[in-house]
This record gives sequence, structure tokens and C-alpha cells, in this order.
Amino acid sequence: MSVESDRLVRIVRRVAAALAFVATLALAPSHLVAQAASSEDEAHRVFLRAAAAYGNGEFEVAADLFEQAYALRPEPQLLYSLGSARERAGRVVGAIEAYEAFLREVPDAEERPDVERSLDTLRRQRALEEEVERRREAPVEIVVPTSPARPTGLRVAAFSLAGVGVLTLGVGAVLGLTANARYDDARDESQSHRATLRLEDEARRLGRSANALFGVGGVLTLTGIVWAIVELVLGGDSEDSAVPAFGPGGFRWRFG
Repeated sequence: MSVESDRLVRIVRRVAAALAFVATLALAPSHLVAQAASSEDEAHRVFLRAAAAYGNGEFEVAADLFEQAYALRPEPQLLYSLGSARERAGRVVGAIEAYEAFLREVPDAEERPDVERSLDTLRRQRALEEEVERRREAPVEIVVPTSPARPTGLRVAAFSLAGVGVLTLGVGAVLGLTANARYDDARDESQSHRATLRLEDEARRLGRSANALFGVGGVLTLTGIVWAIVELVLGGDSEDSAVPAFGPGGFRWRFG
């Protein structure tokens, strides 16, 4: 059957359905006719409210009202309006359902190209949302990669350097205390002038040495401590060393 013939058949069926509806109203009791008219009026009022909400950008409200209007009067065009409102409200699944129902009701609708483009976009968006949801629900484990085992000698060297620094600080402290003692002796009035000058000179030399040792010892100690921390964090003497792991169940240690 050709396209034109198929379209003609559909038109004839619609006309026949309309005539049957009119005949039914003509034969129906008067109170049923009045009830149908009241339903038509209510559907029209709801549709006007839906159209106003849509024009004001209240797409959630418009979608609910279009749905009510379609329940009162199942006109296929209301499905198109319902799909459009749901699409703009971000209700992807509902918009797809409304558009698909519209195309089933009116397969040769003038809006079909636009509806199909909207459906294509909405289906891709829905597929992306489902993929994101699937990945979110899937168990995820992020394991901190283990570094290659580092030589134990580096760790020993780091601690040794820190030890040398602490020892240097100790020597500097001793020299500082000795310098203070020399200054105290120099201020003793019982000392001769020559002895006082000698003691002050020794105190100054010891003080300069103490300051130098404090500086060197501080640098050595700090360097050794930082190096030791790095070696402890990055080092691993065996393949079975523990590494932290994160996952849906929280934090835990993973070995290997």
C-alpha cells in the first residue's frame, strides 16, 4: 500500500471515530452529555493554566497541569505539550514517555522531526545518566601504588645524619655553657686586668664556635629528620609491605 493510501485510510478512520463519538452523544442521556461538556470545560481550564505556567517558565507546574488536562481529555496534542514541559523541567524519563506516546498517537504529526530530535537527545542523556549511576554504584577501590624497595642503607644514612646533627648541637651547647662560664669569671673583681682580658677573649671565641656549631647542627639534624621521614614513607623492604587503600567501605590497609 502506498504512503498516500495509508494516510487516506488513517483520515477515514479518524472521521469515522469522530462521527461515532457524535452519534454516541446524540443517543446518550442528557445528564451524560452535560457531564461530558463539564469535563471538556474543566480540561480547557486546566490547559489554560498549564499554558500560562509554561509561558512563565514554571515547567514543573506546567507538566503537572498538562498531565491533568490529558487525564480529563486525552487529546494527542496534549502529549506533545506534556513532553515539552517535562523536557524543560529536566524530567528526562517522563519526557521520553510523553513524546513516544505522542508519536504513537499521531505518527504523521507535523512536529515529528522536532520530537524525534528531542527524543534522540533525551535518550542519549538518559543513557549517560544510567552510566554515571552504574559507575557510582559499582564497587570502587583506589589503591596507592607501591614504590620500589629502597636500599636500607639510605635509611641508615638518614638517621646517622640526624644523629651527627644532634651530636653537633650538643657540642655547641657545651661550648656555649663554657663561654658563659668564662664571661662570669671575667667579671670577677678578684681577677687581674690581664686575666680578665684573656677570659673575655676565650669567652668570645667559645661563643662564636658555639654559634657556628648550633647552625651546622641544626641544619644536619633537620636534613636528617626530613630524609628519614621520606625514607620511611617511600621505603619498602619487601613486596608484602602494607599500603593504604580506599574504597566504598572506607579506609583500610592492603598488603601487597
